Amino acid sequence: NLSNNPVANLGWKSGTQQSPITLIAYPGHTPIIDCTNGGWQSANPTPAINQNGIALFYSNWWIIDGFEIRGCGWWGIRGLYSNNITIRNNHIHHNLADGISFAYGSDIYIVDNEIDSNGLIPKGCPVYHKFCHGMYLGGDTSDSSCTMKSVTVRRNYIHDHHGFGMHIWGGNSCTQVESNTLIENNLLVNNQYGGWEISKAYLGNRYRNNTVVLTGIPTPTAPSPYGEYASLLQIQYATATNPQNQVYNNIFYAAQSSYNVPWYNRTIPVYTIIVRDGTSAAASILNNNLWYVSSKTPWIYNGNYQSDFNAQYKSLTGWDTNGILANPLFVNLYGGDYHIQSGSPARNRGNNNQCSTFDLDNQPRPQEGICDIGAYEFP
Repeated sequence: NLSNNPVANLGWKSGTQQSPITLIAYPGHTPIIDCTNGGWQSANPTPAINQNGIALFYSNWWIIDGFEIRGCGWWGIRGLYSNNITIRNNHIHHNLADGISFAYGSDIYIVDNEIDSNGLIPKGCPVYHKFCHGMYLGGDTSDSSCTMKSVTVRRNYIHDHHGFGMHIWGGNSCTQVESNTLIENNLLVNNQYGGWEISKAYLGNRYRNNTVVLTGIPTPTAPSPYGEYASLLQIQYATATNPQNQVYNNIFYAAQSSYNVPWYNRTIPVYTIIVRDGTSAAASILNNNLWYVSSKTPWIYNGNYQSDFNAQYKSLTGWDTNGILANPLFVNLYGGDYHIQSGSPARNRGNNNQCSTFDLDNQPRPQEGICDIGAYEFP
């Protein structure tokens, strides 16, 4: 609801390439936008339904740097028809729906943010799970370009959401759109619906050197009309097959194959990957990824249920001919340290042509001739 009142309305105001408008924390300070005036920490928090964080509508050349945004009604930061926007060094959490949401824009740079726990507070996730992600990038049929273009999402820690860590969505009737998006060196951890979803005509993008982990999926506070499930990666509803989305050098790790949802009183599956249809499969190429799930973990390919990812994945899809099905040997899985140990099979197994220039620690890649899979280079 774009009419919801933002705390900071930056709409219809623009800087220039030479002089972007910068909203930045004073050194040593962390300004806080708290839409509930502290109420988000209470035992029964009620988000401010008619109050939101920062709005960038029809705005160009802005930098938002160093804020904490929490307890807001729909989103922490929302961009619409805005271009050349940098969002960095922010902590965006415990908002009713999406942490960061952008639609119809280009040249967006989202880097070094922590985005967590959005859509999980009571009364959260107001319109099923698609508005309860760490980050939403998308468009719909009201815009000829259909999607976001030239977006970079780098070095973000995105965790503990009702929806996906990242939801990337084009419009229902979009045709082929090359959106030139780069998603690299992010940690997507314990988001209930999984790491990311790539949908519709969002084509020609690169998803590389990310680490997607599900160890303890948060229990949502309200049911979704779609039902509940989780997947490390979901690909669906593409309307064209060229240029392909390229998914390289990522670690996908699921420590559990199911979880319980109290109001269904039943066990919900954790799928390794969901590929909804054949066009989406043809629009995607996956290689040099590391997958670790238990035996007999279910997955979906071309809309059909499959019973054993480890036994079926490579032969059925033709993907990940250089990929690995093995334990990545994180330094401390449950302690949240996703660096790899010296004996990790992810070491020196990436594709250098698809490798990020630096890792999540800003360490140059590769260190040993061939880059490592995942967000971190060894050592």
